Amino acid sequence: MNAIAKIIEAKINQSNRIVISSHEYPDFDAIGSSLAMQAFIAGMGKTATVILPKEDIGIKGIPNGFDGIVSPCDYDFNNTPDLFIAVDCSEPKRICDKRIAQWVGNIPTINIDHHGKELFGDVNYVIKDYSSTGELVYDIAKVNGWGITKDIAEAIWMAVATDTNCFTGPAVRPSTFHCVAALCDVGVRVNFLSDRLFREEPFNKFDLKRRAMSSAELWCNGRVATITLTPKDFKETKCIKQDGERFPELAISIEGVQLAIFFYPFPVDGSGSTRISIRSRVGSKVVAKALAEAFGGGGHEHSAAAAILGNFWENREKVREFVERNFC
Repeated sequence: MNAIAKIIEAKINQSNRIVISSHEYPDFDAIGSSLAMQAFIAGMGKTATVILPKEDIGIKGIPNGFDGIVSPCDYDFNNTPDLFIAVDCSEPKRICDKRIAQWVGNIPTINIDHHGKELFGDVNYVIKDYSSTGELVYDIAKVNGWGITKDIAEAIWMAVATDTNCFTGPAVRPSTFHCVAALCDVGVRVNFLSDRLFREEPFNKFDLKRRAMSSAELWCNGRVATITLTPKDFKETKCIKQDGERFPELAISIEGVQLAIFFYPFPVDGSGSTRISIRSRVGSKVVAKALAEAFGGGGHEHSAAAAILGNFWENREKVREFVERNFC
């Protein structure tokens, strides 16, 4: 993969107008990886624009560089870039804006991702089930000798920390800790960022979490835990999808639970589909990815999701019937 990392640097050097983007409803792996790549490109004497839907980001203002993100509605799509870099995006249809997705196959594209569902780039730096895209960006920087500033280190740290659930996920490996140690050496504000990402939250998000925990159920003699939120819950708390990003971790944390499922409307106003966000423990009879794929979704082996069309409660019952047939 070192050769591919070198090719990425060459592609950047050959380009003048560069755009970086990621998946819809971006999480902090998408945000941090995008901003880190932008800063690395700036260090090479080039400029790049990060395009992400800022209105869909749950915690705003961090990392440094957030204010420079451009929403798709504010970008002039007549200004086609020379190079498109997609980060943390498993397939083109998940790119946050259809106009950006149309660049794939039409202009040079670099795909940096840890899902491994589709190799859609002209250059693909993809390692399936790696801890995070943030760690992949760190690897690219290390191979090419790109300097890591404090802002870059914090962007990557947040990407890795959030996608590994505080460095505890099944995809964590020794290289992950080597990466994090190197970032901390640069001066990452670990306590500050940990507070903002994992401890502090506004009351409305706390209220949504309270409702989520109150909805918890156990299936299959306690081996499966579910959390369910409705459009009413999101409306009354004035929360968005990203405010429930970590709720599957609440369910999988219950003693004895091997499989956790978070049901919620997608979009949260109830006008679309039923979203299931799934977590499983290593050794579980039914892994998260298998359950997601059974309903047209996908993801990592132990962290996956799917969107199901139709009535919310009927969809929930379909999932329950499948789980009971294959797990209980």
